[in-house]
Amino acid sequence: MATEEIHLNDALMADGFDVVETDLGEWIIQLAHETPSHIIVPAIHKTRQQIADLFAEKLGTMTTDEVAELTATARRTLRQRFAAADLGVSGVNFGVAETGTILILENEGNARLTTSLPGHTSP
Repeated sequence: MATEEIHLNDALMADGFDVVETDLGEWIIQLAHETPSHIIVPAIHKTRQQIADLFAEKLGTMTTDEVAELTATARRTLRQRFAAADLGVSGVNFGVAETGTILILENEGNARLTTSLPGHTSP
């Protein structure tokens, strides 16, 4: 959400960068060219069928409203993009200035891919 708040993605895209959100909900919203509807659950207003239709349109997948298939499609697509990325941007949940200590808490496994994978492998 930090990139949304400071319009970082818009600025990077204006400079010619290909920007891909790493949070699943944020990525769905990015594909739909919308703004988040909720700070914690940005795509809460989308139904499974709407997401299936969006994936079919934007990714060329078969239309399905099976959650496991939709998440597998997202995981496969995003991980390919992470592996091909030259740079990753991440926020932190909290930082300690005195020690330089940071905490990045995640639930999708994408923070590790965003902060350590770019520039180290090829797709």
